[in-house]
Amino acid sequence: METHLLAILNSLAWTQGVDVASAVPFDALEQSAREILRDGIETLAARGVIATPHFAIGDPLDHIPFFARELKADLVVVGHRRSGPVRRWWSGKNDRLLLDRVSCAVLVAMDPEHANAHDPAETLSAHT
Repeated sequence: METHLLAILNSLAWTQGVDVASAVPFDALEQSAREILRDGIETLAARGVIATPHFAIGDPLDHIPFFARELKADLVVVGHRRSGPVRRWWSGKNDRLLLDRVSCAVLVAMDPEHANAHDPAETLSAHT
């Protein structure tokens, strides 16, 4: 079994002119996303899971199905925190689009500690 961890920097916020995202330089957002990916790889390794990191910039609805197909994933796990002022792509409308674009099982996982949090973040773990 292989484990892959995908971090996607959602560029849609930039192209749609979201005020919160535009206040932070894109390079800083990319660096932060890459650090989160490294942290995820280290956390998995500490638990005995060796994962291959993947990083993408763009629309998660494009990149998740692409990586799932390329990696021949059996399961896609999407991490989710409740949305705050800036709604993310997994908002109830676009979640069906993801489900229609992948041919494997999809599991949405929420960290119990952040179940009531209001700042969104996503990660993806694909198991093949």
